[in-house]
Amino acid sequence: DTFSAWDIGVNEIFCRLDALNIRGSIFMAQNIKPLIEKLERKKIRIGFICQGGDLGKLSPVYEAAQRQGEKIDSVLLLVPPRENYDLDKPFDLNDPRYIRAQNEARENYGKLPNTFLVKTLTQEGLTNIENLRLDYLIYKRPYDVLMPPSLHINVTSNFTKTCYVPYGVNTIKKFFELILNNQNFLNNLNFFFTDCEELASIASELYKTETKNSDQHFVFLGSPELEEMCAEFSTSFEQNLDKKPTSVLWAPRWTYDIPIGGSHFLEYKDKIIALSQKYQTTQFNVRPHPLLFPNMIRQNRMTEEEIFKYKETLKANHIYLDENETLQSIFSKSDIMIADVSSTIPIYFLTGNPLIYCSSGYDLCGNAGIMEPGIYTAENWEQVEKYLEMLLSGEDPLKEIRRNLIKEMYRLHGNSANRIVQAIIDDYNSDLRKND
Repeated sequence: DTFSAWDIGVNEIFCRLDALNIRGSIFMAQNIKPLIEKLERKKIRIGFICQGGDLGKLSPVYEAAQRQGEKIDSVLLLVPPRENYDLDKPFDLNDPRYIRAQNEARENYGKLPNTFLVKTLTQEGLTNIENLRLDYLIYKRPYDVLMPPSLHINVTSNFTKTCYVPYGVNTIKKFFELILNNQNFLNNLNFFFTDCEELASIASELYKTETKNSDQHFVFLGSPELEEMCAEFSTSFEQNLDKKPTSVLWAPRWTYDIPIGGSHFLEYKDKIIALSQKYQTTQFNVRPHPLLFPNMIRQNRMTEEEIFKYKETLKANHIYLDENETLQSIFSKSDIMIADVSSTIPIYFLTGNPLIYCSSGYDLCGNAGIMEPGIYTAENWEQVEKYLEMLLSGEDPLKEIRRNLIKEMYRLHGNSANRIVQAIIDDYNSDLRKND
């Protein structure tokens, strides 16, 4: 017996009952008791952070949990949106983004079986997550500052096992360092399902004392994001490897900040226009990170007027500026990508199309490091132009290397979401046996 959705936290129910003083009433017997009984079913209860109207990079893991049927209840914790530029503002129950996200979550998940929607911020305040009696809670971003206090990992780890499935694919060692230096998060984490074997090995060595003496695991079971992209491009990558390119995508990074920078936007933004004028039979597209233009304004690198004029110049030169399409959609419209350091590099690689990486002195690592022999690395603009001219002429000497590496990615990441969910089930069953 299942029901579709529950968008009120348990503590909110009891707050309302206390206020109305109707414990033990007919209302309690007819409405609340069946709900509590459902929550007390002996099933694995997994919480998923849903910061926005959908689960994003956690979707494959949620779908894998759904495929387990009655074994698992999925509790989607609706969290108010928050980015770096929101940090000076309090969490706002009336934030239009939060309201919109709730509506989208209900539409996306509200009628699915074994799924419950829980608002983490209500009129009564923060939902007490402990009352949900989660067995596992899966984070997709390792930053407490983006979470309400009730979801800070040093709080949740007191009453549930915590897991982390990365929201992006690491491409350089600096990104490794950012997460590995996040000691508060990692010390309170039970399962870090890394996106590559390299990171799992480094993390296990760095935290080996904790790993040996506590229920802490750094494991590589594949990347659900790359698994999803492998499936997305499984029928097209072979064709892409053999076709002559007629379109180019430029994907500049959003920030210059060390250590997460690596953008060439300001240096290359006018050069891309010059390229489109040189290769007039080639369609040029620009895919900026959603934070690029806001960040340029905040750091006084460009004004709103300058950004508006730049966008108009792109349009006048028939360069398509994509600010809304999915990655899959814009990738399908391009035959070559010119990119700064980004988690889109390993994703685009899976299309089979050639990729020009604009290096900022960072060596690629992880999945991108495995792919690097099939990537054209440009140390400066002159090399970008040289590689682009060669590729547009139909010459692609790294094509066969890419073909073999893509097949290796399929081997590494296939079935990863199922493997992660199975690891959670195995851990849960192991604990049950210990308590017998």
